[in-house]
Amino acid sequence: MVYDMRRFRVETSSGEYIDIEIDGKGDEFRVKVSSNNRIYNVKILSLDSDTRHAVLEINGKRTRISGLEGGLVINGVPAFIKKIIELIPTGVSKDSGPKKLSITRERGVITVPISGRIVDVKVKPGDTVSEDTIIALIESMKMITEIKAGLKGVVEEVYVSKNKPVKKGEKLVKVKPIEEGKKKRKRKRKD
Repeated sequence: MVYDMRRFRVETSSGEYIDIEIDGKGDEFRVKVSSNNRIYNVKILSLDSDTRHAVLEINGKRTRISGLEGGLVINGVPAFIKKIIELIPTGVSKDSGPKKLSITRERGVITVPISGRIVDVKVKPGDTVSEDTIIALIESMKMITEIKAGLKGVVEEVYVSKNKPVKKGEKLVKVKPIEEGKKKRKRKRKD
């Protein structure tokens, strides 16, 4: 089976953070939970998005899930979840290796990966960013997603603002990349 990996950070009502990786396609998934380093094989047996109920098979055991506004009820026991953040690596695709971040052809422009509402912009013009720098938070379908820079550089422009709706592919920020090769050549010439 070919898997599509997604990563999430779940904040519980007690303030604990749990990182979860989900690989899967269709109705079968492999879920890795970082807090206990366990892997769960999950199969969706039934799903009703209108009533927010699901029946899952987790490692061979049938489990009933009900979605509530403040969290989930798993086999009748509340599991309070404060928020779920999807961690999206914007600069890497496992199918094609490193790729350009921009849907447009403009160099250094990072675009919005999903439609939603900007919750927060974490950078401003002049800020230095690295691949893992979080540049913005976007809310989509009641989930908050971190958008990372995916490259080293200096922020030149910010195209979005807090609490504004955005569409997939819109410009988010423009980063002037720092090219490692040029720095190394300059150092060698000074020696």
